Amino acid sequence: MNAMELDLQVPDASWSVVPREAPAERWDAFTSELEAGYAVGRDGFGDEQRMALRVMLDEVRAQVAPDDALTLLFRPYSVPVTAVVHVRVAAIAEGDDVEAGLRHALTPDLPLAIPPVVEDVTAAGLGAGRRSTFVAAAPDAAGHPVGGISYAFAADGFAVHVLTSPTRPTVLGLLEEQLEQIVQTLRILPSHG
Repeated sequence: MNAMELDLQVPDASWSVVPREAPAERWDAFTSELEAGYAVGRDGFGDEQRMALRVMLDEVRAQVAPDDALTLLFRPYSVPVTAVVHVRVAAIAEGDDVEAGLRHALTPDLPLAIPPVVEDVTAAGLGAGRRSTFVAAAPDAAGHPVGGISYAFAADGFAVHVLTSPTRPTVLGLLEEQLEQIVQTLRILPSHG
C-alpha cells in the first residue's frame, strides 16, 4: 500500500486508533491514554479496573488483522462497551471483477442467521458504495446474538472495506451513527513517499 495513504477523522471522545505495530512504548502509551480516559470523572483507576482494561486490550490486540490498514476501537468512556472496526484497502488490479469484490466484502466469512441487508451509500471522500448489516447464525461465547456493519467502496483504483468485528446489537446501535460519520470522512490520499 505504498501508493496511497488514508485520511479520516475519528471522534476522540469515543474512538481510538489501535497501534498497528507492537513496540512496547507505543502500546504502553496507548494503554496509559485509555486508563486516563476511563479514570476521568471516577475516583481513580484501581488495580481491578487496570487489570480489566489490560484483559480487554489483549482481546482487542488479538483482533488486529494483518490486512488492516487501520484498526479502530470504539470505547466510549461513559459506557462499558467496546467494539473493533477494521479498515482495509487493497489495490484493484486490471481485470478484477470490482462488483463481485464489493459484494464479497459485504458478506462476512461466518454463517449468517439471515441474508445481510444491503443498501447503496455515498461517502464524501469515496463516492458511491454499499453498506450491509448482518446477524451471525451463532451467538458469542456468552450466548448473546452478534452482528455487524460492513461498508465497501471502489475509489481511486482501490477497494476500501470498513467492517466491525461481530458485536452485540446494542453495541452496534451505539456506534452506528458515529461509524457512518467516520466513513464519511475517509479519503485516499496519494502517498508522498
